[in-house]
Amino acid sequence: MECVPANKEFLHLVADGHKKQYKALITTASKSQLDIICGVIKNIIKGKINVKEDILKAASGFKGVLEKIAKRCFKPSRRKLLLKYAKIIRKMIAAALPLILAACSSFGAQALSSQ
Repeated sequence: MECVPANKEFLHLVADGHKKQYKALITTASKSQLDIICGVIKNIIKGKINVKEDILKAASGFKGVLEKIAKRCFKPSRRKLLLKYAKIIRKMIAAALPLILAACSSFGAQALSSQ
């Protein structure tokens, strides 16, 4: 997954904001912001981002829906699904966010040291 430091604040708001704030963020999100959320979900599903077992158990009941959301080519009702399943999506992003930010910061440090 590519590092997304430009959208770090967006992911924080998605994970930690209130329900109304989440709804407003998803409703007004750009294509790239939606792709970032879907990329995080995809990497959690594929096991590339390790999250706590209780999050995975909670998400297992929504596996089919989460797989649809994770597909970038599935665009027609992606926003609707992100809004409908907000509770589990916010939990997944909140669990993955520290790992993503750590990976991005270490990637950025490596890129700077190689120049």
